Amino acid sequence: MGEIAPFLRSIFTDVTGCMLNHQMLGKCARQEMQMMDCFEAYGLDKGLRKCTDFIDELYECQTKKKQFARFVKWENQRI
Repeated sequence: MGEIAPFLRSIFTDVTGCMLNHQMLGKCARQEMQMMDCFEAYGLDKGLRKCTDFIDELYECQTKKKQFARFVKWENQRI
């Protein structure tokens, strides 16, 4: 997990900041917002420990690894 805010702010970071989140696309917007709210409450260092459930939910929404693993297992049982 990288930095949440840029080190130096400029007009370019303000314009391109929305490119690095899911709020515009909507697919994982809810999970991302819950994770960011948790980070806001605890801070980055403590949040990495306290917000693991929200981080895992966002990661699953982005990658669909668990869903794909269930699909592969289901396909293997079907054969």
